[in-house]
Amino acid sequence: MADPKLVSLGDVADFLTGFPFKSADYTDDPSGIRLLRGDNIIQGVLRWQGVKRWPASLADQGELYRLIQDDVVLAMDRPWIEAGLKYAALSDNDCPALLVQRVTRLRGTDHIDARFLRYVIGGRQFTDYVLAVQTGTAVPHISGGQIKAFKFLLPDMVEQR
Repeated sequence: MADPKLVSLGDVADFLTGFPFKSADYTDDPSGIRLLRGDNIIQGVLRWQGVKRWPASLADQGELYRLIQDDVVLAMDRPWIEAGLKYAALSDNDCPALLVQRVTRLRGTDHIDARFLRYVIGGRQFTDYVLAVQTGTAVPHISGGQIKAFKFLLPDMVEQR
């Protein structure tokens, strides 16, 4: 096994921030696609009570923002609350869902295993980093650039798995 390499999160993970879906188009129709917002993310899990939905007829408009199993999501506004970091990994039961603005999606690549990525984001080192770099007092925020700049030691793929 090779020695771990110091990498930036943005160099090894597929990174995407959400889209500002127009609230005027939201629907209560249960056939609509769930919209994953920061409010849906709690520490390590997603909650779907009171979820906003996007009409199935407009699904093509959000295709780039479609989430899949093992995607890791992180709230960019109020990323840390007293209970902990607001992040989660999607399960098969959480899909389909679309990514809304002020939420980041990280996805595994050839460089980083999706399950290992979840542990990087859920680890103490990342939480400490978020607490150190978030800005704002009324609504603390972390930017996409700050998330991508996080540095950590990345083992080879065999060890990640």
